[in-house]
Amino acid sequence: MKKWREISTFGMPLAYIMGFVCVDSLIRLMAGYDWFSLKAILFSISFSSLLAAIGLLFKGIARPIFYSMTFSLISIIAVGQLIYYRFYQAFFSVNQMTNLMELSTVSGEIFRVLELKYSLFLIPTGFVLLACYWFKSPKKRTRHDQLIIVTLTILSVILSTVTKLTFTQASNEGSRYKDDVYLYETLFDKGKAMSEFGLYQYTLQDIKLAISHQQEKTQVVGQQTSEIDDYFQKLNHTHIDNEMSGIFEGKNVVYIMAESLFSRAIHEQATPTLYKLMNEGIYFENYYSPHYKGTTSDSEFISNTSLVPSVNYGTTCYEFTDNAFPNSIASVFKKAGYSATSYHSNTGEFYNRDAYHESLGYDAFYDQEALGLEFLEEWEYMVNWPSDADLMNAASDIFLEDDRFFSYVITTNGHTPYTTQRTELQENYDYVSSFIQSDDEEIVYYYAAQNAFDQSIEVLMGRLLEAGVLDETVLVIYGDHYPYPIHHDKLWAYDSTNEWDWQELRKVPLMIWTPGIEAQTVSKVMNVFDLVPTMANLFNLDYDYEHAFGIDIFSELESTVIFEDYGWITDHARYNKYSEYYESFDEIGTESYMEEMDVKVIEMFEIGQKVLRDDYFKR
Repeated sequence: MKKWREISTFGMPLAYIMGFVCVDSLIRLMAGYDWFSLKAILFSISFSSLLAAIGLLFKGIARPIFYSMTFSLISIIAVGQLIYYRFYQAFFSVNQMTNLMELSTVSGEIFRVLELKYSLFLIPTGFVLLACYWFKSPKKRTRHDQLIIVTLTILSVILSTVTKLTFTQASNEGSRYKDDVYLYETLFDKGKAMSEFGLYQYTLQDIKLAISHQQEKTQVVGQQTSEIDDYFQKLNHTHIDNEMSGIFEGKNVVYIMAESLFSRAIHEQATPTLYKLMNEGIYFENYYSPHYKGTTSDSEFISNTSLVPSVNYGTTCYEFTDNAFPNSIASVFKKAGYSATSYHSNTGEFYNRDAYHESLGYDAFYDQEALGLEFLEEWEYMVNWPSDADLMNAASDIFLEDDRFFSYVITTNGHTPYTTQRTELQENYDYVSSFIQSDDEEIVYYYAAQNAFDQSIEVLMGRLLEAGVLDETVLVIYGDHYPYPIHHDKLWAYDSTNEWDWQELRKVPLMIWTPGIEAQTVSKVMNVFDLVPTMANLFNLDYDYEHAFGIDIFSELESTVIFEDYGWITDHARYNKYSEYYESFDEIGTESYMEEMDVKVIEMFEIGQKVLRDDYFKR
């Protein structure tokens, strides 16, 4: 037996490679992707073979230590990616390092979502650790070691090269994002990339892209200006007045981004105030908020600028704080003589809002401390969120001092977790549980959270009425994203409408209300990019429509909802990337129309990144 262990030089690296393939297959299986992806398996063998060859350069005890430590690290990364995927339905990218603070908002739930299935990673880990113990590592490098090192290195290079040669490549511009080459070169669809290329190649390519994009960002810019000019000219977003132009001119505005407000959350009993505003005001029933990598921070950026957020680089609110945004909603309201202030009951450092909101044109940003809001028990763990009612009261104390105000309020009560940890929601839970018919506590607590937010709107309206300005104030309320921390299976189990339609999950409420307004429901497809141009039209603001990615939804122009995976929806057709099918809604949605839309999707993302990178509006 001893002699067998001594001559089995190849046993340790072989077990190591097998373990790597197993971990890679497990992460894809648990995320709901095809575990037997040939490209991913070949990339896994290639990557682990190279690492195994490096391990053979070590002698004695150093060799099993290298194998054990690197394999344990990979297993930890795999589990970490799965936990991240559980919350955000996307895999983590190095470009999001600046956004790690976002994880603190769900830190109180991490242990809750750990599932027994994650323990399966202990099997390959234990297998590799046992192999490291069992197979004896020679004190001196042998001839067999040298041969295996060369063999594994050659195998690694051959497998990587051959696998890349099998990549599909589209024959036309509009279909580029459907081929392997574009996916590999951009990793634009993180889930698809993980499914096709596996954990290790995804990670290597992600690091490579992060370095490349950072180098791009630091290079001399400006050479892309003419290309950007041509793009906006081709968009042709020239504005023509319409029947809704200026209907709110001169009125105050409270612009509210509601945390995790989902279309299905509007309920006659659970959210009676929102239900009233929806039915008495202007309600946009086909409003979408695509789930880009920054989730809340990206919705915040788009709804303030009508620009594409950072996709290739770090999170927008950290990486592009010094950029100029003269066309932001705060800036154009200020030009019209309004004060422009923003409010949120988290710290000013979160999402860099202290500096970021100044760049967006706000006169001041008021965080939890500036508003004098109390830190609740367990607040450090992002569990017991401050009351939105207190937020509205504190914000009202400030903006009601101004003659004409544009006030941006970012709420928190709707935030995860939706569990008994939320002691501040106990009364709300007791109330909604009597009519929300669900055996799932998470669903009931979600409605309790939105009930708390609904109460804050009632408080706000009371303060405006008390100050005598309710009739002269417009409320604009929109959801930042659907409640993605609740697993989609639970959402569809509670309401099976549009089950398995991932695009419809991105549909969130948008309502505009002021006393005496004529109620109407707008069915036209729109998205968060259209918010600023639409408001500019309603308030008759001096706004540069031609340099916005969105449109005034009351114009004759067509809005295009472009999702994070490059799928899209218009009033005439859609491309569902998740299900990989096209659907025409009318005679306009022809095959050539769909091809044009595919090209438009790529152009929007590519030009959008150049606008940020080159600080286009600073010129």
